[in-house]
Amino acid sequence: MTPESFISMARDIRRTYCISEEYLKSIFEDIKTSPITLADDEVAKLKQESALANGIKKKQDLFIKESLHMVKKGKELIRPRRLDSSKRSRTQSH
Repeated sequence: MTPESFISMARDIRRTYCISEEYLKSIFEDIKTSPITLADDEVAKLKQESALANGIKKKQDLFIKESLHMVKKGKELIRPRRLDSSKRSRTQSH
């Protein structure tokens, strides 16, 4: 996709919200630089790469990537949730 086609697709949004072409181009470049992905997409991609891996080095590299992903996900699941300061003060006073 080109910046021009992105701007063309966003034509109605641009008119409705008075968004400049320059701003849309910056959004396009941001997405191009850091694509939006879902966590499930990343897992599926790792599994597909793993199934297609044919060399021992490639399999080891993918094993490390998958392991790091599992560790990250585990930490996210067990990380204690922090209360914002207003909730914390109410909790501490009781």
